[in-house]
Amino acid sequence: MMDLQSGVQPDIKTSHWQNLPSLLLCYRFEPRRRLEQLAGAGLEVPGFSMKELRAKLPNGYWTDCICEKDRDLTWKELERGLPPHRPLAQIFSLEYRLQSLQGAWVWVRETGVAYADNGQIYIQSYIEKIEKQGVWLMQHDTLTLPLMSYADRGAFLYDALKTQLKQAMKLAKTRNTLLAIIFLRIKNYDLICNLSGYVQGEQILRQIDERLLDNIRRSDWVLQISENKFCIVLQDIEVEDDSVRVIHQIENIVAEPIHVGSEVLMAKTQVGVSFFPKDSEDEEDLLNKANIALHHNTRSDQLSFHRYEQKVYERLTRENQIEKDLPEAISHQQFQVYYQPVIELSTGRVVGAEALLRWLHPEQGFIPPAEFIPVAERSGHIVAIGALVFEMICQHLRDEFSECEDDFRIAVNVSTHQLNDRNFLPFLQETLKYYQIPTSRICIELTESLFVDNAQAKAKLTAIKKMGCQLSLDDFGTGYSNLGYLSQLDFDHIKIDQSFIRKITSASIDALLVESIITMAHHLNLKIIAEGVEMKEQLELLKEYHCDQIQGYYFSKPLPQEEFKAWLKQWAGRL
Repeated sequence: MMDLQSGVQPDIKTSHWQNLPSLLLCYRFEPRRRLEQLAGAGLEVPGFSMKELRAKLPNGYWTDCICEKDRDLTWKELERGLPPHRPLAQIFSLEYRLQSLQGAWVWVRETGVAYADNGQIYIQSYIEKIEKQGVWLMQHDTLTLPLMSYADRGAFLYDALKTQLKQAMKLAKTRNTLLAIIFLRIKNYDLICNLSGYVQGEQILRQIDERLLDNIRRSDWVLQISENKFCIVLQDIEVEDDSVRVIHQIENIVAEPIHVGSEVLMAKTQVGVSFFPKDSEDEEDLLNKANIALHHNTRSDQLSFHRYEQKVYERLTRENQIEKDLPEAISHQQFQVYYQPVIELSTGRVVGAEALLRWLHPEQGFIPPAEFIPVAERSGHIVAIGALVFEMICQHLRDEFSECEDDFRIAVNVSTHQLNDRNFLPFLQETLKYYQIPTSRICIELTESLFVDNAQAKAKLTAIKKMGCQLSLDDFGTGYSNLGYLSQLDFDHIKIDQSFIRKITSASIDALLVESIITMAHHLNLKIIAEGVEMKEQLELLKEYHCDQIQGYYFSKPLPQEEFKAWLKQWAGRL
């Protein structure tokens, strides 16, 4: 490391780049490019040495190392790409020649970013040798930087971003103002590239970058930090609502039609934002929290932006821990199956039960299904969990519930991920055969949203029905409510969602809806199951409406198999 002038940020000794086989520069933005710091990290650029570079730089001007024929052009390209009023505007890439120890001119590529400090603009660069004579570049997209890995490029930008943000935070504290750290993602970038090609995708990113630069103040700055993601920092914010107006303006600007050749394309954005000093006084933490806000926006699939919220952070932290614990939960079979009985109203018989999944964590106790099932679905663990649960159900049917009547069935909830798994049908058949369970004792329960515009799901459900299993449509009335599904698939049961049952004794409209659903189902030769029955008044109304079957806490809460088996023996058809 050689310090040519002290007191300049960033200190590249603390940078991610100190461990890379590369050459690092930190210099002022001026024609001769006055060096402030120079570092040779690990292995040096092939054909060069730190000793030689020091000898060539008695005055600290980097241009003294560059081939004379290339000097003016490198400056013009650098000046064009990084105008003084746009510090940290973009990542740049230059190609030029340096002379090696052997006297040969070697082509290198310099990749860097700019930052501001005390009225000066400085550039931090990464130098690498290239094997071909290059074409001049001044672009900021990842596809033009083949020699730098995505991970290294991201770390390089992240270091530069933290450095600039640290300076901005000091200034904001002095002025008693706020900073808004904004992460903006082009959420349909992959779709655009798939439809139009990556060349068009690059052009779109350039246009978006130009729009952002043209529509923010000179005190603000923007940096593209990944293929479809930008970071924008708004300085001198008096109140948070000032940034809200800017964010909406940015969203509208990016959403304007983009002309690429003869095509007109539209970019859609997702935005997350954090604020200094409200959310944190640490630059890395602020960036992390803006990214968390963006992640929350991505998950919720909304067009509007999201502020960072502590409760969102806590929830995401919780979900991350759940995802980490799921593999062990599967391998150590920490899951249990609980059963809630289904009662036939006309006879009082127990005609089946719904299987409900429970996770008994060795340290945290029971984790609610509403917490871990969405995480299992997003992470793909739901397929393995579903297989484990189905085996437990078949084993219970064989060993615990063998004395039940022939029409006794177990309803199993199936997710989209399970149904789309190519091994689902063979697994279903083989497991039933292994445990010698009649197919009529299994009822596959699913929601409307599972097979909306899903031809593959419909085909599998038809095959399941041909096997002899029953089909039940769950949560009827809360989804898409398309009655066409009832004619497309041969359902056996429709389950009225408990949100309707809960209000049938107090809301006439819900009572009318429930009665209408029951009447319609009977005309279609379908049986109705009302779930969530908790009071005698609800039971009496459902009898009056000629509901077929019911389940709910009025009879029993969900029970583990041993307790459910004991409950079955005690049940005497009492309604």
